[in-house]
Amino acid sequence: MKKLFDFVIGNPPFQESRTTTKDMPVYNYFMDGAESVSSHSLLITPGRFLCEILETEQLYGQLFDVILRSNNIDLLHQYTHVLNDEYPEKLIQLYREFVEKQAESTGSRKHYYQIVEELRIMKSITGGDKVVDEIIKKWKIQYKNRSAMLDELNRV
Repeated sequence: MKKLFDFVIGNPPFQESRTTTKDMPVYNYFMDGAESVSSHSLLITPGRFLCEILETEQLYGQLFDVILRSNNIDLLHQYTHVLNDEYPEKLIQLYREFVEKQAESTGSRKHYYQIVEELRIMKSITGGDKVVDEIIKKWKIQYKNRSAMLDELNRV
């Protein structure tokens, strides 16, 4: 069947604007529409949408690559449990890079609390206990003058 267009390119809205806390996604309608009028389409889609597809299809290598390229800590949090079995070392490395960058800057107790939350997630990853213990040991020496940070680290 002949399509109306050779190619469709777009940046559709991701969700319907509503007053409730949970907006309804609408980008899927645009994706279906683009497919119905063209054999080829290129649409900007939210990362979470692609990640959901990759998880459903159990394409964990591609899922890991998308999360890595996105540089989105929330996506990393969402899929850590899914990727833990196949990529524990890579996950630990990603979290390590993130927490070490966060630790470079001083901050409020809330800032240190958030770092500790990341360390707790790291501990839940296969092999993460040892790495977290090494990081804490190093930081207790390196950041010995940050009393709020040291207090929070004792809560890991």
